[in-house]
Amino acid sequence: STSICGPVSHVIVNELSGEIVTTSGVLLNVWTLNGQLLVSKNTSGMLDSLDDITALTISHREDYEEHLKLYITGHQSGHIRVWRTASY
Repeated sequence: STSICGPVSHVIVNELSGEIVTTSGVLLNVWTLNGQLLVSKNTSGMLDSLDDITALTISHREDYEEHLKLYITGHQSGHIRVWRTASY
């Protein structure tokens, strides 16, 4: 099943991994280049279930032996949230 709740509002290709990152409403999705869903994150909290994602960017960081992928989302409420995945 796909993880889309309404129209896709942002698409970014991670240049280092080839992953495709999309947003749809409050959902942040990470896909393989072949279209397989890797991660689907509902970014809303209990009190802000309608706080749609309005901006998206990706950042990378090396920290010791860990490579961090940071996904930064901006929201309709004005909040900025940072999500991370790690690969070793």
